[in-house]
Amino acid sequence: MSYNGLKCGAETVAFTEQEDVPSDGQVLRHTWRYVNKNGGPDRRFNNNNELPVMRYGSLALMSDRGLDELFHVSNPDLVEPIREALDALRGVRIETRRDVAE
Repeated sequence: MSYNGLKCGAETVAFTEQEDVPSDGQVLRHTWRYVNKNGGPDRRFNNNNELPVMRYGSLALMSDRGLDELFHVSNPDLVEPIREALDALRGVRIETRRDVAE
């Protein structure tokens, strides 16, 4: 598949972590494992931990030939430069072995 057939999308997403937080992640806010309608902690649960809501990067790679991949990365600042680099590669002609032999 050539780079010309590759479509790439980048965005940030919010995700509530249940376990360890990555060291390069960005905490947006905190929430509770069990939440009341008003957003506060549900006091019926004694194991109602406060959980971080993280900002992650999402990178989608698609093509007309069936490629459909979604990557989530803990550092959201990395997805836009990757998308820009892939966009730049679409305009570059890469020589193949056949081109070199001619």
